Amino acid sequence: MKKIAFRAGQTWATGLNGVKKLRHLLFSGLLTMLLPLSALSGVGTWTAGTGLPATGLGNQLINALAVSPDGLTVYAGTGSGTVLSYAYLPGSVPTPGVCATVTTTYPSAPPSGMCTAGSPSAVVASVSAYTWTCQGQNGGIASGTCSAARGYFVTPSAGSNGSISPTVAQLVTYNSTQLFTVTASAGYTASVAGTCGGALAGNTYTTSIVTANCSVAASFAASSGPICTLAASRPNPVRPRQSNTLTVTCNPAATSYSWTGTGCATNTTASCTVKPVKTTTYSVTGTKGLLTSTASATVTVKAVDLTPILMLLLD
Repeated sequence: MKKIAFRAGQTWATGLNGVKKLRHLLFSGLLTMLLPLSALSGVGTWTAGTGLPATGLGNQLINALAVSPDGLTVYAGTGSGTVLSYAYLPGSVPTPGVCATVTTTYPSAPPSGMCTAGSPSAVVASVSAYTWTCQGQNGGIASGTCSAARGYFVTPSAGSNGSISPTVAQLVTYNSTQLFTVTASAGYTASVAGTCGGALAGNTYTTSIVTANCSVAASFAASSGPICTLAASRPNPVRPRQSNTLTVTCNPAATSYSWTGTGCATNTTASCTVKPVKTTTYSVTGTKGLLTSTASATVTVKAVDLTPILMLLLD
């Protein structure tokens, strides 16, 4: 390449027109001219080895002049090959790729535009995350690996006689768990199945670690009802109008009681005191939730012996 000498004080236009003219001179072979070295740099001047912009290079004998393959940068160098200065075409400063900050969990590949600067590459999916890179522009370097957490849907459902909350599908980050509140109606007991796995403690269901779309299904079965027995305080038989207390015992304990039999029909407690004049059967129904149990007992009243009275009357 022919020599090009830069002379201090020579005016050379910077900016787009100046660089275009310089490129024209390069490609046409007209490379012998005088101009200030500082005029070659439209953005800054760089000296090899410093890593920092430098100015005041003064008069230099330039043995090499080149334009980068993409046509965006003009370089000037000495005979030894040291780059003394560079100039970017206006609007073509290299921009490195920068990942956007992503805090959202995605069930499918995230939308485009996930770069603060640069152009996003194709998204690559793994079981735990989505990854991509942001390509630099105008020769800028690419970003490192950008990523977004991948999530999966946990879908709840509940049968009759109870509920589950939340009621709609939950997006859960890979390798995380999800909580549900399971509530059974009175007289029912909850159980939970489904494909997620997990454990029910009290009314809180915690799924196993979520690694794929899965389900949580709550169902509710009637609880065991009370078993009731009825006993009298006095053994049979009893004398007419002799006081006798009937007591019902239910396991598990009933929450309400309903009686039948003379003297107890309006009673709502677990015991009832009676004074029957004749043999009477009493019943009580214990209730717990929606389940009931009925127990019965008969109080036998012994007959009155009228023989002494009749004999007295006959005398």
